[in-house]
Amino acid sequence: MIFTDSPFVLLDDARVAHASFARLYSEPIRTLTAHSAGELRRLFEDLRTARANGQHVAGFLAYDAGNALLPQLLPPPDNLLAWFGIFEQYQVFEPDAMPSILPDAAGAWLSPLQSDISRADYSKAFAAAQEYIAAGDIYQANLTFPLSADYAGDPLALYAALRPRAAAGYGGGGLTEREADRALFPERGFWGTKRRAVPQPPKGRGGPPSRGERRHHGPPTPH
Repeated sequence: MIFTDSPFVLLDDARVAHASFARLYSEPIRTLTAHSAGELRRLFEDLRTARANGQHVAGFLAYDAGNALLPQLLPPPDNLLAWFGIFEQYQVFEPDAMPSILPDAAGAWLSPLQSDISRADYSKAFAAAQEYIAAGDIYQANLTFPLSADYAGDPLALYAALRPRAAAGYGGGGLTEREADRALFPERGFWGTKRRAVPQPPKGRGGPPSRGERRHHGPPTPH
């Protein structure tokens, strides 16, 4: 059983065939966070030092962390950009053992997904993306939008329910020091805040920039 009373990171492979062993990183000796570009660079240096000292590191980079690393992009919002734990060791589990290690999937409930963008706003963004492609400004756009849902129960029980359906090779979950911050990634990502689950897209976010932003920052980079 995975105990969630302290920060942890679970890396899991739920593929039906040729799945790899799962890794559980728990009881970190130190945790690192970054909320700005400067803090992010210092975090990377601390991670390199930890690895050079023979320690293990595991955590996550927020999608917006890319904005902090590329000067041609807009500055990232003032949110948590990265969280990593430094660990002395990790546990290994065989793929077939994971269902017995995770909580009962019946211990969680998820409401239907709700879109945070209207159909009219999506159609407007879609038309703008088509215009940019037709003008030769970009060659493709991944036009994504956020979905959210309410949940109740143990977030890892929710992961246990999603895991066999996704059957993904790059899944898992994590918990930071703040109990409200939990991440589940049955395929690419869910970020949970209190009792809200927000799926994270594997690529792309939001609609294309306005023409004013495009002129100021150059052609938008496909995400």
